[in-house]
Amino acid sequence: MSALPASDGTGCDPVAAPSLPGAAKGQSAPIFGNDAASIRDLGDGVACFEIHTKMNSLRPEVLDVLEFAVDRGGRAFDALVIGNDDPRAFSVGGNFPVMLGMLERGDFAAFEAFTRRGQALLLRMKYAPFPVVAAAHGFTLGGGCELMLHADAIVAHADLKAGLPEVKVGLIPAWGGCTQVLLRAQTEPHGARGPAAALASAFRTIFGGTMTGSAREAQAAGLLRASDRVVADRDRLLGEAKRRAQDLLADGYAAPPRARIDAAGRSGMLGVVNTIRGEHAAGRLSAADLAMAEELAFLLSGGGEAVPRPRGEDEMMALECETLMRLVGRPGALDRMRHMLATGKPLAN
Repeated sequence: MSALPASDGTGCDPVAAPSLPGAAKGQSAPIFGNDAASIRDLGDGVACFEIHTKMNSLRPEVLDVLEFAVDRGGRAFDALVIGNDDPRAFSVGGNFPVMLGMLERGDFAAFEAFTRRGQALLLRMKYAPFPVVAAAHGFTLGGGCELMLHADAIVAHADLKAGLPEVKVGLIPAWGGCTQVLLRAQTEPHGARGPAAALASAFRTIFGGTMTGSAREAQAAGLLRASDRVVADRDRLLGEAKRRAQDLLADGYAAPPRARIDAAGRSGMLGVVNTIRGEHAAGRLSAADLAMAEELAFLLSGGGEAVPRPRGEDEMMALECETLMRLVGRPGALDRMRHMLATGKPLAN
């Protein structure tokens, strides 16, 4: 594999990034990156996308490097592994202070642009002409979980702590998280039967906002596929992910066909909404929680259409973005976000 050029108008340069665990130690050479992320050569035509930020949060500079990888994959390398040597986290998701700062400045256009950029990038990665394998471990939350969900395959550490906790701050997972969880609920062998059941299953996973305690729990929650591998030894994780990428190449990898989602429509939405309105009437949901739950049910139904139709992922992700922007514009939305940043606990306003 040849090294990539030092600059391509992205502000990224070759860097000496931290070493990677297990079988890859001593083998990975830096190719390209910045102080937030890098691409490393694992040998045998496999590269690694590694994040270097605190808890591997996803700042705009991280997306710069991932965009470069998606653009160059298939030419500069044959397969991509997403992984890192952080003992705590695969990624805790979007950089919360950066995102909150956009909203506090009233720069909703920048917040929406960052959302749409992440959506477009992860969807491009999912349908790239080369295999992508996520080596997931530790905290894999929010946008980090969405990054994992868009990989062709996942090799997960047994103690994976995955989840989509956005609802705890009054948001929804809008980098394709809602879309991919719903798609898994429809297509996995152990998944729900029928669009309405899939909607209800995806709603429980996302609105619950819980973090799994293990890879097996992540499979039960629909965040891992039945085909995804689980590794007990953390030091073997990256090596196993590299082997999985090589297996995909050996099998004659081709990008997957574009997925279609069978929307449940208005009737499926009302099945969920009537239940959560009962929870609100019983005092178990605040008015803000009820409004957010109704928005999520509307989104997962494919827009509440009376006569539902199959939806493409891009259409569902557009609904994600529209829903997110309505939520951040609600009274009290910033209070929830500020409270979580200050205390680490959700605000029930």
